[in-house]
Amino acid sequence: MVRRASGDGEERYELRDQSGALNVLESERCARRMSFGEMEAKSGISTTAFYAWRSCERSPLLCNAVAIAETFGFRIIMRRKATATDSTISEQ
Repeated sequence: MVRRASGDGEERYELRDQSGALNVLESERCARRMSFGEMEAKSGISTTAFYAWRSCERSPLLCNAVAIAETFGFRIIMRRKATATDSTISEQ
């Protein structure tokens, strides 16, 4: 997840750290003083699902991760995982 930070930098959070990324989103919800009802209305994501993701009981589908991230001003950037074949091709 990426969001433009104050100044020229960006804030980056890895979705591989699901709990950490969702804690950042929860902090942002609190900072904006957004109720859970408002979060649900803006993102389409239920509070129950959000907390299940945050506790790592379940993982969000990509479309849901994008929806909740965009609600709080973040973008999701996907990168392909490098494989041994990728590094061999790039060396040639």
